Amino acid sequence: TCKIFLGLGVITLAGGLGRIFFRFENHPAWVRCYLQAGIGIGILSILVLIIGSTWKINPLIIIGLLLILSLITFRSSITWFKDFFRKEANSHQPFYGSTKIIIILLGLVFLSQLLVSLAPATRYDALNYHLTLPKTYLIQEKVSDIPWLVMSGMPQVSEMVYTVLMGLGGESSVLVFNGLIGAMITLGLVGYLRNKIDQESAWVGVASLFGGFTFASVLSWGYVDLMTAFFGLGVVVLLDDYRKSGCEKAVFLAGIFSGLAFGCKYP
Repeated sequence: TCKIFLGLGVITLAGGLGRIFFRFENHPAWVRCYLQAGIGIGILSILVLIIGSTWKINPLIIIGLLLILSLITFRSSITWFKDFFRKEANSHQPFYGSTKIIIILLGLVFLSQLLVSLAPATRYDALNYHLTLPKTYLIQEKVSDIPWLVMSGMPQVSEMVYTVLMGLGGESSVLVFNGLIGAMITLGLVGYLRNKIDQESAWVGVASLFGGFTFASVLSWGYVDLMTAFFGLGVVVLLDDYRKSGCEKAVFLAGIFSGLAFGCKYP
């Protein structure tokens, strides 16, 4: 339970941080919250990198960083959280029986993967570097090159956030956080699709995504693929926004999300 609340707290904090810089008022509530959380996670990752590489990083510093950010973003984080439950103009769309079945099945997928997340990690990439990197940073209290691990030279947006989670909640908190990122992708995608098609079709679209074994099981792997998909969806949403509105700011923001996606995992 603590690991779930830790992950939710980090995402809420990130959402409030992102809301300070960008409001995304022209987007539906779920999409707006999703984009703001993406901006906030990116900022948090950069802060951890700067602090950890120029000074040091340990659980005490992580707690201090989160407390400072919580004070700065307290009101905006509360507003961001409430935004998730704001009624939209199309919220009157009925939930058909098939939609309810899809939501229940998706809930079972997330629940099953949550149980797996609470167990020790077993996936190859996670054990070799995605979890080893933040663990090493915490042991040496420094974000730096690791000579004995060649993967320490790869992009590490995800690993910076994992360092925060692992410093406070241990290894499995990273796996739980991945499941929450998957939930954010779900809500963001539903919010984006139901602004274009009916609600039932939007949930079918999300179900088709999680119908793939890999995408469903990666919720508990501790990899960086979901973080890449998380930022990648933001690129799609913002480029579509530019296509419709011609707003150059949307292109700039799409570039930010693209950079964060590449910062999680190069192709």
